Amino acid sequence: MSFGGDSANAFAMRGGKGPEDITRIDAKKDLGIWLSPNLSFSLQLEKSAQKAFAVLRMIRRIFSRITRTDFQLLYGAYVRPLLEYANPVVYSGRTKDVILIERVQRAATKMVAGLKSMGYEMRLVVLNLFLLEYRRLRGDLILTYALFEQGLVNRFFTVDPANTRRGHGKKIFKLRAHTFIRQTFFSFRVVAAWNNLPQTVVHASNRTRFKTLLDIYLRESSRWQAYCPALRT
Repeated sequence: MSFGGDSANAFAMRGGKGPEDITRIDAKKDLGIWLSPNLSFSLQLEKSAQKAFAVLRMIRRIFSRITRTDFQLLYGAYVRPLLEYANPVVYSGRTKDVILIERVQRAATKMVAGLKSMGYEMRLVVLNLFLLEYRRLRGDLILTYALFEQGLVNRFFTVDPANTRRGHGKKIFKLRAHTFIRQTFFSFRVVAAWNNLPQTVVHASNRTRFKTLLDIYLRESSRWQAYCPALRT
C-alpha cells in the first residue's frame, strides 16, 4: 500500500528486512483517514467520535441555550461531517463502532432546549433526523444510483442484466466474499439492498425523486434494518 511523499511508512508485516531501514507502524493517516494493517476502520471511527465529542463540549461552553434552529446549523456544520467523513469507504461493520458513533448523535440531540427528557427516537423525529446507520445505507444507495446515472457503474460493479425475472433491470451481480473485511466494502455491502429495491425507485427520473422514493420504501416497516447487520449482532 503506497502513501505519497516523504510521509511514506510501512505497516508491520511478515518478511525480511530490506536494505533500507523503514519505520514500522501500526496505523497511518492518509487523506484524513486512519488506516490499519487489517483494513478495519475502527480506529478511524474512534478518532472521529473523539473529535465530535470535543466539538460538542465546545458548543456547550459557548451556548447557554440551543434552539432547534441553532442545533440544525451547528450539528450539520460542525459535528455530523466528522462522523460521516468518507462514509462509502470508512465502515467497519462492527456493532461496537455503530454504537460509538450513534452515541455522539444521542448526546448532541440532548443539548436542544426542551428535548432532554424525551427518548432518543422521539428526539430524532422532532429534529427531523435519521439514525446514522440509516443515513449510511441511504448514502450507499444514492451513490449507487449516481454511478448508474453517470455511466460509471462498471468501475465498481458487474451489472447482471440477465437477472430480470423479479424486480428491476439494473441488478448487480453479487461476488463472493470470503472474509469479514471484504463484506464491509461498499461494492459488496450495498448489492443486496440495491437489488431488492422496487423498479419504481431504481428508475426514478432524477436523483431528488430517487431520494424521496427511497426514504418512503426504506422506512416502511423499518425494512432498512435488514441491510444493517451491525444492528442485529
